[in-house]
Amino acid sequence: MNSHRLLPGPVGTSCLTCRRRHKKCDKRKPVCERCSLGGHECLGYNRNRLCSATRYKDTLSHGIRASKPMSSSSLLPHVSVSSPVFDGAGGSGNDELSTQNRPHLCKDTENDPCIHGINETTKTLMKLNTAHPSRPDIHKAIALYGSDALTYNAFPPIGHDFSTQATETGPKLLPTADTTLPHQHALFLGPPLFALAYQIPKDVPSPSDIGEVAIYVKSQADRMLGLLYFKPSQEQIDISQRISMWRLSICDFARRGMLIEAKITDSMLEGTDTVYRDDFTLWLEEFEQEVRARLAQPLTSYEFQERLADVLETMLLKGALFDSSTTYHLFCRATPSFLQMVHSDSALQPAGNYSASVSMAHLLASPRYGPACFMLMDIIGSMVYGFSQRVEYDTDIEPFHHEHHPVELMNCFPGEFQILLAKINNCRDRGAAVGDWQNIEQRLLSWTSGPKFGLKGEDSWKLIAWVAVQETWRQTLLIYLYLAVCGVPTDDQRIQSSLRQLFQLMGVIRRQNPPVANVHFFAQCLIAGICSQTEKRRWLVRERLGHATETRFWVFRGLEVVPVLEHLWQGAASGGRAVTWNDYIHSRRATLPLSS
Repeated sequence: MNSHRLLPGPVGTSCLTCRRRHKKCDKRKPVCERCSLGGHECLGYNRNRLCSATRYKDTLSHGIRASKPMSSSSLLPHVSVSSPVFDGAGGSGNDELSTQNRPHLCKDTENDPCIHGINETTKTLMKLNTAHPSRPDIHKAIALYGSDALTYNAFPPIGHDFSTQATETGPKLLPTADTTLPHQHALFLGPPLFALAYQIPKDVPSPSDIGEVAIYVKSQADRMLGLLYFKPSQEQIDISQRISMWRLSICDFARRGMLIEAKITDSMLEGTDTVYRDDFTLWLEEFEQEVRARLAQPLTSYEFQERLADVLETMLLKGALFDSSTTYHLFCRATPSFLQMVHSDSALQPAGNYSASVSMAHLLASPRYGPACFMLMDIIGSMVYGFSQRVEYDTDIEPFHHEHHPVELMNCFPGEFQILLAKINNCRDRGAAVGDWQNIEQRLLSWTSGPKFGLKGEDSWKLIAWVAVQETWRQTLLIYLYLAVCGVPTDDQRIQSSLRQLFQLMGVIRRQNPPVANVHFFAQCLIAGICSQTEKRRWLVRERLGHATETRFWVFRGLEVVPVLEHLWQGAASGGRAVTWNDYIHSRRATLPLSS
């Protein structure tokens, strides 16, 4: 029998990302629409990248197991990390930061084994629950050392589609065959990711794989950034990346926390977070135990602040995995850490402050995400659950920041309205005098959108959408004020007038694909649902809150309050009857019981 050599097939025309994901590419250039809408990094149409990837596969197969992991210097360019953030502490502004010029790196922390290098815990990143034999070997997939280039891209690897195959032991996830590209990490194919804007400082000793961790963490951060409806300014993004790279390069605690966060974010975007919830929980529990053990030791003021930030970050990550009852319990448990952080950092409180209250304006003026996010959860949770706020806030200091805090943009909740919500919560719980609630009402009625709180660098339709979002909050807080503080029923003319405008505004603001990139409308939909008297409006609220994909990254889960509204609609509000705030609280307690 004659053997015939097979001729090579035609060169593929799809972008490399769609080819690796086995998806149909729309072939739009320079970036395909499927990737941009799905939040994926489009690797373009350059055939040379494929050739480079093939050569990389050959390198892997010819002895990478016997060689050292790729060094960070080969992955990241040498770029200065000096910035206004660091120069403020006496930095010279040169490309390299000397030890004495680093603002936060104290001698105590320099000698600590957790600061430089990756310790044994990070190498394995926490033992996994072995009670799930049908799952892929996540432990190997996440190990920081090893030859598999998919090290930082499991749950499942985005380079492969996964199919479910039944076995005798239960369902099993199996990667489909990929004959186009080698079995490797998607991040190694994209030259833009090699050109990271910020580099680990040259004078910091770096384990060989810190660079790979940095690439993975940054890729997930960029992916999330691409899904935000309202994005921070480029200056804010640059500063945030500098700080992240700095923390990642000098501290193992920060490295592990950021890696766990990136893994959970990746899994949530892929829709596999429920499958790996037990494993993520084990990682977070062990990480938090080590952080709290570290806090019990004598620490410099900087490391004390950093470990408290780790505690808050762990709470936020757990909140993304658990139900409302568990999340609220974790939130209450983290309150002392929040107060310690605020009162031990002069930047988070007014000068000469001797009060136990926390200034909301100062939290919004700080670049820190954790404290501001904790505050946001506290004030919204107080409204949703009917409990008093966990923290006493100073709401008399007017906002003085000149650009939006990331918490405002990510959660679509302007800071000035956060302060007004805290005021309304206090009035509701303390039985405020007539003058108090009337002052709040007057501020809401006379509010106008000004240039101080505009957005920078956004398209004109996004600027209009931001003004519309602000207006939805104005109408929502007016309804909440009348309902919870004044005690009027939902058929009050003022409430119904604001409700009509609220539905019109939510209908005007464009919804995007993927749905996860849409505006966060949790509080607006909840208040609208309480006051809705027609089936059409109730259906609109149910559809928005019950959209699992759209609400995946909301601070509060819309799915969990739908039963509360259903209980209200079928009970006190049946037949379109008017209800009061107490009727809502009764339904919340009946269907979503929480311990205060």
